[in-house]
Amino acid sequence: MPYSLEQAMSKVVGPECHLQYTTGCCGDVNHIDVRKSFSQKGHVEAARIGTRLAGAVLRQWGGLAQSQSTRLHASRAMVALPLTQHASDRIEWASSIAAKANDDKPPAFREMVEAFRILDVEAKKGESIQAEVQVVSIGTEIAWVGLPGEIFVQLGIAIKDGSPFATTTINELANGSIGYVPTQQAYSQGNYEVLSARCGQGSGELLVASALEQLKAHFEVQRLKMD
Repeated sequence: MPYSLEQAMSKVVGPECHLQYTTGCCGDVNHIDVRKSFSQKGHVEAARIGTRLAGAVLRQWGGLAQSQSTRLHASRAMVALPLTQHASDRIEWASSIAAKANDDKPPAFREMVEAFRILDVEAKKGESIQAEVQVVSIGTEIAWVGLPGEIFVQLGIAIKDGSPFATTTINELANGSIGYVPTQQAYSQGNYEVLSARCGQGSGELLVASALEQLKAHFEVQRLKMD
């Protein structure tokens, strides 16, 4: 998809077009339109999405304003995330399910997802997940936030809503991958992403808090340097 996006952009912008593509918070969404019966995967689908994205970018291209500052500021923070919890009697069950993963008739998909999550969490022996939250800003106008893992959409929105910068871009799967990071309320709702998540309840909100703390500090630093 990024290839198709860059190819479409270069036809308008020119061959010097260089695309820096990042994925926003989309841990609980996908591109599948359940109302459509045709295949929505493979190179053809990737090209369709990339071309539509290029159209959206180009519609905004002519109205882009140049940043009033070139002052760059960067920071990072490591956040300790709690592990998901499971009953002790589920460990033996998880081991039995994992042992059958390569059988001719393997266990149900959801069972294997839960089993491997339990075994992965057990292997950490209670050690928290270390997640890096990174912020880069230019002046007081633009900021980028890098988060590891597949982050639920609402967490990204919370960062954007709380950011003092006019434009804040959230990039997931940055500086590592820690699996799915659901919102607090999503854990009680279940489904695949929650069943798979290695980090426990409140982890996403911890990432949001770290991002907002850094963003606000960035804004003050940038503002003072521009005065």
